[in-house]
Amino acid sequence: MPMDPELRPGASPYDPAMLPELYVVNFAELEHTTKEDPFVREAFELLKKASVLLIAVAGIRTEGPRLVFEKLRLSPGDRLLDVGCGWGGRVRHAARRGIRVTGVTLSEEQATWAQRATADEGLGELAEVRNGDTATSATSGSTPRRRSGCSSTSGCATTRSTSAFLQSRLRTGGLLLNHCITRPDNTSEPSTHGFIDRYVFPDGELTGSGRIISEAQDAGLEVLREENLRPRYAMTLRDWCANLVEHWDEAVDEVGLPTAKVWGLYMAGPRVRSERGGIQLHQVLAVEPDDRGGVGDLPLRPWWTP
Repeated sequence: MPMDPELRPGASPYDPAMLPELYVVNFAELEHTTKEDPFVREAFELLKKASVLLIAVAGIRTEGPRLVFEKLRLSPGDRLLDVGCGWGGRVRHAARRGIRVTGVTLSEEQATWAQRATADEGLGELAEVRNGDTATSATSGSTPRRRSGCSSTSGCATTRSTSAFLQSRLRTGGLLLNHCITRPDNTSEPSTHGFIDRYVFPDGELTGSGRIISEAQDAGLEVLREENLRPRYAMTLRDWCANLVEHWDEAVDEVGLPTAKVWGLYMAGPRVRSERGGIQLHQVLAVEPDDRGGVGDLPLRPWWTP
């Protein structure tokens, strides 16, 4: 069904009356709670003027899976645990390449959708997706040779226990990659913000890359490389928002206008913060060394394509 032109992004000034009462109240709360954060505040003002309130519903970039899989040196026959697997994109990407993979997500909805998508592709012999936390949902009877630890939605209170658990599940020479949205410093106290905590990532907390590295080292892992992908992340968010503008009618038909607006605000806000340095995206690559500090046959130089 075509969208009413007055509700199309950019066609009219932002109008909170378009949202049900519940959302109107909380957008007002958002405006109040972001006054002390100039990056979020600027994003909020920008959105009120442009009405670019969208969710990313089509065309996920393939650069992320490629980089993750190259850094982990994954090949057919390897094992992978994908922590925070979301909708299972990396899980299916791995299984198509002959890798045995288990994905874990805290979201029951994501797990159900990913399980169905995995079955529809006939990947069930190599891949499964489970709903729950890392320790209770990870496969207890197998030890991956390689592992991707993706903790972008984990609370900071669980960082140490998660690092320790993943370390305990790695074979000697096994690799872990933590792909995580972070703060630009390590001095701010981890905290949640009203809008994102209430509608997007409940109990989500951001910390600095320094804490992630410290926790990995304290768990007994050796950190090999760290890379900040902030400029790429800003470009990805830009393309997601532009892609949704193009597919706005389908998005509204599928999830409804209030949800589309909430997720659009969420996507546009981090884009501004990424462009200005308010948030970053780090990949921390670590290895489980042997008792004498050996790391197997790892090359001395980076082995992935930037």
